[in-house]
Amino acid sequence: SPASSEESIEAGISNLTLQERKNTHRRSNPNVEEREKRKSNGGRSSSSSNNNGNFSTANSQNATKVEPKSGKPWKAGKQKKNFDPRFMIKEDAIILMEGNHECRDSRTTVMIKNIPNKYSQKLLLNMLDNHCIHCNEQMATLSGHQPLSSYDFVYLPIDFNNKCNVGYGFVNMTSPEAALRLYKAFHHQHWEVFNSRKICEVTYARVQGLEALKEHFK
Repeated sequence: SPASSEESIEAGISNLTLQERKNTHRRSNPNVEEREKRKSNGGRSSSSSNNNGNFSTANSQNATKVEPKSGKPWKAGKQKKNFDPRFMIKEDAIILMEGNHECRDSRTTVMIKNIPNKYSQKLLLNMLDNHCIHCNEQMATLSGHQPLSSYDFVYLPIDFNNKCNVGYGFVNMTSPEAALRLYKAFHHQHWEVFNSRKICEVTYARVQGLEALKEHFK
């Protein structure tokens, strides 16, 4: 009927006007549109702009926290902790001072680190013997007086539970020059046994001298 047609037209105009008002409200209020999108997505939202113009995650519970790259600080801290310049072996500190025969650094006891755990005391003694023989043969061909390479104390701690060494040992050389030669021969060198990837390190030991070592380890 004409009356019902007019009512349908008026209802359509009313609905259209209401939709236009909603669209206008959304455009003037972006947050309203964002909330409606969140409802349609089941509460999982996107990132929205905050008051400072920076982007932040709206749903903090579902957000993944990204930590800044720290460059493995625990390893750097560990290396820094193990590094102590007091125990570094320096060549210029062992050269004889002019005018007398006293060494600037008279320490003779070294600590050998990163020893393969299967390395036995017998292997360590053979290594030291071969090193001293080689150094002394070289010095025999050189002019000038230099102390021979020799040692008088070796201690390789052993873990008796597994019958393996604990990864370090102590050697007392008979002169600072001999300690320097040992350092030059083995410091930062790969161990050529047991397919080990360990790299040898040679530093001064905390306990110095034959008598002090015997007293410390007795």
